[in-house]
Amino acid sequence: MRISAIRIKNFRALRDTPIIEFTEMPVIVGKNDTGKSSILYALAVFFEERTLSPSDLTRGANKDEPVEIEVHFTELPENIIQTLSGKRLLACDNNLIIKKIFKLGARQPDFLLLVKDFVDLEFQNLQSKKERELNDLGKKYNLAFIKAGRSITNESKIVELANYARSKGVTEADIWESLDRDTINEVASFLPRFTMFPSSMNLSIDQAQFQNPFLEMIVNAIEIDQTIKDTVQGKVTTAIAEAIGKIEENLIQQTDTIRKLVPKPTFQWKKLVNLDIETEDQFGACVPLENRGLGVQRLVMVAFLKYIAEKPIQAANPSNMIFAIEEPETFLHPSAQRDLIESFRELRSKGYQIIMTSHSPVFAAEAHEEDLILVTRQTENASIIHHPQLQVEQVVDELGILPRDQLVSFNAVVFVEGPGDQFFFETVAKTLKQAGRISADFAEKKIGLFTVGGNNLEFCVEKHMLKKLNRKFGVVVDSDKKNPSDQIKKKKTDWKSKCEADGGKFFILRKREIENYMHPATIHRALNRPVTVQEFNDVGRQISSDYSWEKHLKPVVEAMTADEILEMDKYMKDSVECHEIFDIVKELLGLSD
Repeated sequence: MRISAIRIKNFRALRDTPIIEFTEMPVIVGKNDTGKSSILYALAVFFEERTLSPSDLTRGANKDEPVEIEVHFTELPENIIQTLSGKRLLACDNNLIIKKIFKLGARQPDFLLLVKDFVDLEFQNLQSKKERELNDLGKKYNLAFIKAGRSITNESKIVELANYARSKGVTEADIWESLDRDTINEVASFLPRFTMFPSSMNLSIDQAQFQNPFLEMIVNAIEIDQTIKDTVQGKVTTAIAEAIGKIEENLIQQTDTIRKLVPKPTFQWKKLVNLDIETEDQFGACVPLENRGLGVQRLVMVAFLKYIAEKPIQAANPSNMIFAIEEPETFLHPSAQRDLIESFRELRSKGYQIIMTSHSPVFAAEAHEEDLILVTRQTENASIIHHPQLQVEQVVDELGILPRDQLVSFNAVVFVEGPGDQFFFETVAKTLKQAGRISADFAEKKIGLFTVGGNNLEFCVEKHMLKKLNRKFGVVVDSDKKNPSDQIKKKKTDWKSKCEADGGKFFILRKREIENYMHPATIHRALNRPVTVQEFNDVGRQISSDYSWEKHLKPVVEAMTADEILEMDKYMKDSVECHEIFDIVKELLGLSD
């Protein structure tokens, strides 16, 4: 069972949303403070039936207006379908659709179910009618109720009345109905287990999302030897009985209204062990996990989810578990973000549903277009767009992945990974032009160079955004090779194939990165530092432990002559001398022709 849709009213930034459709792994994207997280917290309120505070109400809503959270569940197991449909508790499409209505100050929400039922009020909501009401209805229509087993049960009466209504052509449709408490409890028992990881997750002992799997493990360990449990329970029961017996004797001496005290101990084996985790760092310092920085706690969350993903499926039903994760990229390096995505995919493949919010292009790029849900906010209230209405360009604009406003005045655009790369190519083109090696530089050709970091570039390539710019485009990326034998990462060769298929030019540098094209003589002139420059060594680290492109690369590139540029980019191919940077610049300049 998973959530297929949600609709929210009067909760925080969500005044009245449309029905928001969920896939197995929806990614809710948008800028900060648009209302993305409100969707997750609305789910937490729904599942945990949290008490609302006035701040939970949408701004401008009257305090008497309730918060409504409607959740649609699909892919119900067959046994649940049979149980609920037999009691007329499912919608026409056999989905389970629940609306909870929360009012300020109320202890419990109102519970409504959208069910396939008769439009005629007389036959509507038969499962909630009392025995007398069922009997009166049967008498009115001359129904001789048939015994079910040895007696005539209310369930059999409901079946006969429903069959009679259908035989008379009474219309059936989806209708919101309130239910009695027993029915509510039965329906609630079938709901998936919901676990939320907020962006500032506290890993202290009282946090159920981290503790529960370990408590279950403790219970399973105890179950291995029932003899131990029986022995402990027997000794505890005897000790309690002896103590209560003495208390009882004292009580009888004081009053004759009480004759006996009956002890009824309850054994909760999950609470037998309190689990805390202490971390030891590389310096030998031991600190409780909950006192570590949020970055470390987030990494533990990654490891925890990988543990769940790798754990063999046993008694627990993964299709009955939902994880909601607020901004999983928080405090994580992009490589750790990708590890987490892989964990999510593994969980999804096992049947878990993952619902996340993010403003990271890494997560947006990895999501299928039907997974993306965009939350924007131009006024007090959020707006929500999802597939098929959502266009990927809207995600690009909202997350600021591309500098769209700056692209308008250029005939073509070139994307590089960092500001140092941008400065390098712009300056090299000017130097080559001044030396008469090329006829124009990028500015004269009206070609814009823009920094688009690896994460943003990944999003744009994966979503084929670059070809939608209505501009000729090129991309230059580092090889990141540390040795001649290293292979170019498949990710980058895939980007090259996709960009070229979309009509663009894509270059992967032969050397490690831009710094490996700086001439050592120029470095010495500009920085007064002797540095060895090879094809794959870390030149920046050799220059300075606090290397930055503005302090170190910029003065070197400005000082390089055309001859030094051509000396550093020279290589041999089939016994022919070639010049890599020179050729890349010429091809990029050709984009405006």
